[in-house]
Amino acid sequence: MKSALLLAAALTVAAGTAEAARGPRAAAAPKKPIKSAKKMGRFLSKRSLFRKLSPTLTRGEFNAKFAVALEAPANLVRSYAGIFWRLSRKAPPKRRLAKVGKVFGDAHRENFGFVKVGKKTVYGMTDYDDSGVGFVDDDAAHYFAELRLAEGKKSKLVDKAIAQYAATVADPARGVEIDSDLAPDWTETTKNDLERTVRGNRFRYDKNKSLRPARANERAEIERVVAGNRKLAGLKILDVAELIRTQGGSGGLARYWLLVEPKKGGDAYTIELKEIATPGVAESGVEQERDPAVRLAGLKKAFWGTAAAADWFPIDVNGTPFLVRNRHSVEKVDAGRLKRGDYEKMILAQASYMARVHRPAWGGVSSADIEKDVGARTRDFAKAYRKAHKKLAN
Repeated sequence: MKSALLLAAALTVAAGTAEAARGPRAAAAPKKPIKSAKKMGRFLSKRSLFRKLSPTLTRGEFNAKFAVALEAPANLVRSYAGIFWRLSRKAPPKRRLAKVGKVFGDAHRENFGFVKVGKKTVYGMTDYDDSGVGFVDDDAAHYFAELRLAEGKKSKLVDKAIAQYAATVADPARGVEIDSDLAPDWTETTKNDLERTVRGNRFRYDKNKSLRPARANERAEIERVVAGNRKLAGLKILDVAELIRTQGGSGGLARYWLLVEPKKGGDAYTIELKEIATPGVAESGVEQERDPAVRLAGLKKAFWGTAAAADWFPIDVNGTPFLVRNRHSVEKVDAGRLKRGDYEKMILAQASYMARVHRPAWGGVSSADIEKDVGARTRDFAKAYRKAHKKLAN
């Protein structure tokens, strides 16, 4: 297991060199850039802005999601990645040190975990909804701003993690690795998932209130698409459920769970179809890859070190692109059960991993300058979100 985890640590410049060298067309500088955290907070304090960037939600769904986002300033960062990227475009640094490269888009503590890629286990990004290309210093600022808000003003962990990030950008060998003992037993993960959500050949709708049977026309269309896809055609569909979710960054997007089993024999398992929407990083103004297949392949190569063609791929369902993934191939680390020392090591491992992905776009900037640059922007963003949260919550 430990040797498999080294794949995450071995991410190199190859995945991002093209963007760093040539780069997608970056957004033009704003005519009137926002220059202070106070004005950034004022920008974030407009409820109408959040509503405008939630076009898939009904008024009731938006109100429910927004209420959860307002429970804490950190929630406001996590729930609306597109808002952050629009703000980053309007409030660029005085002197941009970083270039455009692969970015996580919604980088925060809960979007990293273990992923089964083929027969290997890697530790890395687990949510590609808002990922793409953008300025990597903005991406780092998103992660550390959320962490600063969650940890509180007196915590020293944020500064320690930023220093770790900067050191690893300069020298990947200085990165901290995730503890291999935290890696899941995938057989056990699958077993537990199925016990919680499935009984016989049906989902347990009585025990999972966010699930409901898919409508007949939706199921028919999904079955048609699955039968026509060479990667899925060998599967027999036992049940199709719609997952109702309005909270979080992907709230409002269509999701379906498919209980399947191989037609030639084998154990049943669950795959998820999740609607692919415009990634939040597109709000940065940086040109994004429009083909979901090309975009996903590039991101998987950058984040996991492999294109992993057999899983996490797009299909078209009635004109809408959906991401296909095995539901039992992702396991987050339960941070709430970790001792403080182990939790801090996990944060340093996340910072190190992120630094390796971002490294090509920093182009040789010194660790001292990176630490100073990311630290300053992180403080500004955190201050702005605190101000906005205080105003919006009252």
